[in-house]
Amino acid sequence: MGRALSGDLRSRVLKASDEGMSARQAAARLGVGASSAIRWIARAKIGELAPRPQGRRRASSLDAHEAFIVGLIEERQDNHAERDGGAARRRAISADQPQRLERLASRSRLDIQKKSAHALEQGRLDILKRRRDWFDGQLDLDPAKLVFIDETGLSTKMARLRGRAPRGERCRAGVPHGHWKTTTVTGALRLTGMTAPFIYDGAMNGNVFLAYVEQVLVPTLSEGDVVVMDNLPAHKAAGVRDAIEAAGASLL
Repeated sequence: MGRALSGDLRSRVLKASDEGMSARQAAARLGVGASSAIRWIARAKIGELAPRPQGRRRASSLDAHEAFIVGLIEERQDNHAERDGGAARRRAISADQPQRLERLASRSRLDIQKKSAHALEQGRLDILKRRRDWFDGQLDLDPAKLVFIDETGLSTKMARLRGRAPRGERCRAGVPHGHWKTTTVTGALRLTGMTAPFIYDGAMNGNVFLAYVEQVLVPTLSEGDVVVMDNLPAHKAAGVRDAIEAAGASLL
């Protein structure tokens, strides 16, 4: 994850340099060290665009099978490397020593971690292009003008699933399950902190969100602000964009 993020920052620094920014200006805009930006740009000028490998590798009997095993692990990310013993044996790899496969995965920077789920549609070519265009268009955004909108909610029937009780006795606890309600909290996050807070007794929908934008958010906006929100259907209600743009702001 960290290596992928570093590579993305590198490409954005190089893009900013190509557009006329100095290394220090690009570093300040993108929040990276000036020395890193200077080094990346200097290497790019001699054709070295990819990051240099770190550390030294030791030879291993698994080297001949590295591409196969790494590809297998990447394809089956739900499983640990040692669970792929059948495929490993077909390659004459000693699967009775799973630590060897773990070392190979570690050497290839593949480790066991909690999955970060995302929508399958993100792999579509049209979605990938839109996401790349989104990131490429952020170079010239002024952080002081960004306004991020999001919601969270809670329900009165929320309760812990487990508790403590004397051994041999049931753990009983009252939960307001029969007469519960949902409360939605909406707010805007700026560089200076939270603003435009709003609490609604119910679930968010298009009509409620439009009322929030017109009555709570718009009075806090100023000329040149950039409002950013996700693809929640309620955010796409008719009139939301018009209200934000009428205040001199723009919507992403």
